[in-house]
Amino acid sequence: MLKNEFEKKDAYYLFTISLAVILLISLLTLVLAQQLKIYDDEGNLNELWFWIISIVNQLSLFFCVFVYSKINKIDYLKATRIKAEINPMTLFFAVIVGVGIFITVNPIQLWILQALSKIGYTVNSSVPIGGGGTNIVLLIFVVVILPAFCEEQLFRGVITNGLQKTGLVGACLISGALFMLYHVNPAQTVHQFIMGVALAYIALKSGSIVPSMIVHMLNNLIVVIVATSTAEGAGDAFVLNYWYVFLFGGLIITLLGLYGFMQKTKQTKIEKQESAQTKQQDTLVLNTARNKRSTKKPVSEIMVLATGVAICLIFWISNLMSGLN
Repeated sequence: MLKNEFEKKDAYYLFTISLAVILLISLLTLVLAQQLKIYDDEGNLNELWFWIISIVNQLSLFFCVFVYSKINKIDYLKATRIKAEINPMTLFFAVIVGVGIFITVNPIQLWILQALSKIGYTVNSSVPIGGGGTNIVLLIFVVVILPAFCEEQLFRGVITNGLQKTGLVGACLISGALFMLYHVNPAQTVHQFIMGVALAYIALKSGSIVPSMIVHMLNNLIVVIVATSTAEGAGDAFVLNYWYVFLFGGLIITLLGLYGFMQKTKQTKIEKQESAQTKQQDTLVLNTARNKRSTKKPVSEIMVLATGVAICLIFWISNLMSGLN
């Protein structure tokens, strides 16, 4: 009998397992660097290797969740809530919320960058923005589509859903914080936390991660469009000149979208993933499995989570220090 939901333990384990796999990929990349010329003179990945490793990193998130689900007898599609009915208007208002938050946070993010620059921090992006049509296609696939699916099925599908028993606020805040830490990007920390919390809320209230996937995809698509269609720094200068329009206009859009979203979801409780009978059967299966296990006490889920958080903090600090002149 397959389980139809993830638990808190699954959320914490998969967060750290996914980080460990990405860390392993990074170590393998360093080994490859000894044999092949995969870094340029500035220490950034060559364009081809950037695409390859970015794709491998994203797909590793999917395979971690999928394989973990198979091993632990969890129904991947139902537990991640990819397989769920979506109200079109709920999806529409979720997109409005996402766009509003993106607009609102934009000037705040730029102010944070200005503050960081005063201590000598500079953003060093290795994403190849220029190039022809092939590069644009790769940007859309690697930066827009893959993260929207692979990151959402981990952070909202597993982590947010696995933490929902801690309450709506708790699940959203913890999920948002882990989403922020995962990206280990000092320049985007605030944006990623706020967006992570919003995506978690959208996923829980709608009962599906499809709306959060769409919002995530749209967020990344806007970034790609601005980066490829404007001169370097021009977009940032425009936002800073008219910060009040973005800040207050974005806030109004967010509130209107949130109102519509709440109206569409307030009458609909998040669908329970299993019936009482299924829960009893799962309990029997789990109890039987536990009886067959060794009496050795399992590793604490909190210790597993702490390990993952520590890995993220180390890389976050490392990225901050490497960006300082």
